[in-house]
Amino acid sequence: MQPLVTLNHLYLYLDQATRDAILASPFMRQEFAALTVSTAAMDNGRQWTGVYLTGEQTYIELFCPADHGQEAVGDAGIALATETEGDIELAKQVLAKAGLDYPVELLQRELEGVKVPWFWNLSLIAAAEREPEPFCAWIMEVERDYLARSGLPAADAPTGISRREYNAQRFDPGRYLKDVTEIRLALPADQAALFGQQLCLLGYAATAAEQGMAYHGPDMVLSVQRATGQRRGVIAIRLSLQREKQGETEYRFGSGSVLQFDRPDSAIWRFTG
Repeated sequence: MQPLVTLNHLYLYLDQATRDAILASPFMRQEFAALTVSTAAMDNGRQWTGVYLTGEQTYIELFCPADHGQEAVGDAGIALATETEGDIELAKQVLAKAGLDYPVELLQRELEGVKVPWFWNLSLIAAAEREPEPFCAWIMEVERDYLARSGLPAADAPTGISRREYNAQRFDPGRYLKDVTEIRLALPADQAALFGQQLCLLGYAATAAEQGMAYHGPDMVLSVQRATGQRRGVIAIRLSLQREKQGETEYRFGSGSVLQFDRPDSAIWRFTG
C-alpha cells in the first residue's frame, strides 16, 4: 500500500533558555534555515506565536511553556499531511475499517479580520479539550483555495495544495536546511502502540529498531521508543541539507539541544528536555 500521508511539520516545547539561545544565534537566523517568529490566529479566538524553521516541504515549530502557560518542556506534536484533495477522507475510511473512527473538521484561520478556510483536520492522538497535550498527532489537508484566499501566490492546484507550494513563501534554498527526514519519539506505551498502529494502517512499513520500532513513509522515518522519565516527546530529528556544512559542525543551544552536522548531506538535532 502506498502511504496516504507524509510529514507536514512538527512542534516541540523547549525550556526558555534553549529557545532564546536558538533565536539569538546568528547562525540559526542567517545561515541554517528561514527563521521567522509569527502568530497564527484561529476563528475561535485561539492563537499561538512560535519560532518557525521552514524547509522545502516540512517545517519545525518551537515553543516554550511561557508562551502559553499550560504546556511543559518536552510536549510535542506531529502533523501528517495529504496533498491531494479528498485523500484525508480516504485516510479516515482506512482507519475506520480498523475500528479507529475519527471525525474530519475544517479549521478556519483569521487573517486581517477575515475568516479563511485553512485546513481539514483529523486528530489521531490528542488530549481532552482544554487539557495540556504532552503529545498529539493529526492529519491535515490544506484547503485547496487557501493560498489564493490568503492573497499568496499559488500554482494552479486543481487537486490540492502541495507542501512545497505551502512553504514556498518562507523557504530559502540558500540556507542549509532542506527538510526533516526522521523524527525520533519517546512515547508512553499506549500512545506508542496506537501511533504505530495508525501509521501501519496508513501505509507505513514497520521495522524493529534498536530501542523500539521504526515506521518508514515517503522520504520520512518515524522512530518510536518507550518514554522514560524526562526522556519523552521529540528526542531527535534528522535534517537533510542543501549542501555540506563547512567549518564548525556542532552548535549548542542552552542546556536543551545540540545540532550536529555529522554527515555531508544531513544533520542531527538532539533535545535533552
